[in-house]
Amino acid sequence: MLAMANLMPMETTASHRWLIVANGEAKISTACDLSRWMKDRRTVVLDGAARLFEKNHLFPDVLLGDFDSVDLQLLDRWKRAGITPMRCEDQNYTDLEKAIQFAVSRDADDIVILNALGGRMDHALANIFFLKKYVQRVRRMAICDGVQYIECFHNETRELLAPVGSYCGFFGLPRATISSAGLKYEMKNFPIRLGGQESVANEFCAGTVRIAVHGTCLANYAAIS
Repeated sequence: MLAMANLMPMETTASHRWLIVANGEAKISTACDLSRWMKDRRTVVLDGAARLFEKNHLFPDVLLGDFDSVDLQLLDRWKRAGITPMRCEDQNYTDLEKAIQFAVSRDADDIVILNALGGRMDHALANIFFLKKYVQRVRRMAICDGVQYIECFHNETRELLAPVGSYCGFFGLPRATISSAGLKYEMKNFPIRLGGQESVANEFCAGTVRIAVHGTCLANYAAIS
């Protein structure tokens, strides 16, 4: 795990809602879109995404990484602006996992990760599997590319919000049974397993869908714009 004792102290906050902006393909890239996601969330930017924030004249709460891809002048400006730099050089973890660990250590219970898909497939897959790795450590953690969510559920009942008519899919990770209310193809204790049976091309018939999961599954559904 990330050695939190080696990190600079951060001002405590009552908020448990966090945003992590990764350095993948920047599908969410405008000041308007980024600001919308930052609202009411503590924001952690990985050092490779610092240029995106600088271009849009936005400031996160924390800049985290090994700082090998961040401009030193930008780093100095952000320090003067009160942004907390967290230098983490442990190569056993990716910068994204370090950011997840940091947020969890600050009692985060709702984490949204942006720009963590696209580009290199190995990075995208690793980022998706972080959802399973931390599913029992945080109440909710989702990856969003602005169009869709990818989220992991474990032995829980959830209400999902998405536009009526939008598509969704559920995949065992490695296996689960699912019951639903509000889908075109309803499921009742429907078994899914990785590499076997899944539910794909299902559809929201209501704006709110109720999902009961026993086991662990990966869900993909539309984000509300």
